Amino acid sequence: MKIKGRTTLKTLAKASGVSVATASQVIRGVGRISEHTRKRVLSTAEKMNYIPDGRAISMRSGERPEIGMIIQELANPFNAEVVSGVSDYLERYVICSHLLLALKACWLSLCCPNAYFLRNG
Repeated sequence: MKIKGRTTLKTLAKASGVSVATASQVIRGVGRISEHTRKRVLSTAEKMNYIPDGRAISMRSGERPEIGMIIQELANPFNAEVVSGVSDYLERYVICSHLLLALKACWLSLCCPNAYFLRNG
């Protein structure tokens, strides 16, 4: 499913005057591509706001990036805004996000001592 208005690798390659394979290699930073071609493709990608398709990357690599968020109180407007912003950002890069609502602060510190927590005050 193509997202409306999203620049694809194929349109990036065409606009850069290179093959899809060459554009892919430039974006991934692999292959033997001339510096001139590399700069042209990257410049075009920036102008076209190209973002690699996370779904395609996941399918090719067999990996699915994920991140978890643990918060104590979603009803707090600040916490809700942070969760919403993080989720929107991750969705853009097709990263799966999980949200865990913890009922007690002491459980949070025991379960996840190295985690960053959103707290009131």
